Amino acid sequence: MSRSNRVITAHGPTPPYRVRIGIDQGEVISPLLWVIYLDLLLTTLKHEKKDPYCLVSPLAPYTVLSNSCSPDVLEINNLVFMDDSTLISSSKEGMEHMLSITEEFYCLNNTSANHNKYVLATNAIAASRDLSPIAFNFIAQLHAQHYCYSYPYVLIFPVFRSLV
Repeated sequence: MSRSNRVITAHGPTPPYRVRIGIDQGEVISPLLWVIYLDLLLTTLKHEKKDPYCLVSPLAPYTVLSNSCSPDVLEINNLVFMDDSTLISSSKEGMEHMLSITEEFYCLNNTSANHNKYVLATNAIAASRDLSPIAFNFIAQLHAQHYCYSYPYVLIFPVFRSLV
């Protein structure tokens, strides 16, 4: 099957390029495949959460169902829209735990994430504006019959932005 795409830009369409793999954006089957593919990962992240962000609100029990101890607390550990995902944790250990789960998922499904696009955002008040990379150490826990290449750690550069 030979397919080609073009990108519409402000300066007109680009020359056609050959599509080797994947599904076109806007394809009618895309949402179904997304649910089939990512639902297992999102369900696992939800059930295996460690140190999630806790949103405290008297309205929390009326917005979504929560498994938290208090009815006024909504535990959040991921937000996903289309192909953009955000992992949320209250600790570095919780983030490493989620990164391990996602790496295992990628290995089992023969796919990968673009680690160069990872960004660490924090609301912690930093004593310094040190922008050196932070190493997250995690290893995908795989069964003996599964083999994959994995990164022993991922370097994520922190982003500090003033909200003033």
